[in-house]
Amino acid sequence: MDGQLRKLFNFRINFMTLHEKKEIQRLKETTDSLLAFCTSEGRVCPVPQKWSRFWIKFFEKESRVCSMQNPPRPLILATWNCDDETKRQSLAAEILLAEKLGILEEVSSYLRSLNETDWYRE
Repeated sequence: MDGQLRKLFNFRINFMTLHEKKEIQRLKETTDSLLAFCTSEGRVCPVPQKWSRFWIKFFEKESRVCSMQNPPRPLILATWNCDDETKRQSLAAEILLAEKLGILEEVSSYLRSLNETDWYRE
């Protein structure tokens, strides 16, 4: 009986661990899921004021970004007149940069917290 209990206990531990891993994986943001969100429902990019705040909050003072030759930047002010695809690509580049810097979860939280009126749409 002792051996059977041990097998049952080990099975239960392994099952819970597998279940917990799947749950964590399901909840964890991925670059692809964030990009899909940012382009769904006609979204192109945050409106200029929100996009500027986004850049300042996550990238402006980040030393690894400051040392880059051509880091992606929000297309605001004079560059706002570019086409929607260029704006999408710029936001995507910033999301990829966030992944490289290990701040994807924080960036996701910010972007997903924006109101619908905070998004420029096509």
